[in-house]
Amino acid sequence: MTAPARRLAACFAAALIAAPVAADREPHAQPPIASRFDALVSLAEARMKEYGVPGVALGVIADGK
Repeated sequence: MTAPARRLAACFAAALIAAPVAADREPHAQPPIASRFDALVSLAEARMKEYGVPGVALGVIADGK
C-alpha cells in the first residue's frame, strides 16, 4: 500500500471512529444519519481528489445492518 493510500485509509478510519454510535441514545441526540453520510461522502471526495485516487469503496453500518 502506498503512503497516500495509507493516509487516506487513516483519514477514513479516524472519521468513522470519531462518529459517535450508541444504540441507547435517543434518535434526536445525534445528527440524522443522512447528514453524517453526506459528511463522509464529502470527506471521501476531497481526499480522493487530493491524493489522485480514482475510486474508493466504503461500507456503512447503520442500526447493525
